[in-house]
Amino acid sequence: MATKALTSVAQRASLRLLPTRPASVQERNWRELLLEDDSDAIWSKISNLVKAQAPGGERDFNLMTQDIFLFLLATQRFNVYLDRQYSEQEITLDILSLLPC
Repeated sequence: MATKALTSVAQRASLRLLPTRPASVQERNWRELLLEDDSDAIWSKISNLVKAQAPGGERDFNLMTQDIFLFLLATQRFNVYLDRQYSEQEITLDILSLLPC
């Protein structure tokens, strides 16, 4: 039985060629996210807080995140954080205070 060596169809991508992931939301602070008006990153950071602190299932996390995000947006709380120069910890604590007990 004759065997033939396998020929490669495509080169494997090295780690250098793989697209880099954007910086994690956790690495950027609240002030940066708010100044950049990066709603996706803000949502993600709120979602991470909710998941870390609130009991409940995935659906509950998403609903809580949505409620908090919309409340902060509707009350212009994001602007308050910037105008009053809230610290990272103050913003986080304020958002956590919105979670149901």
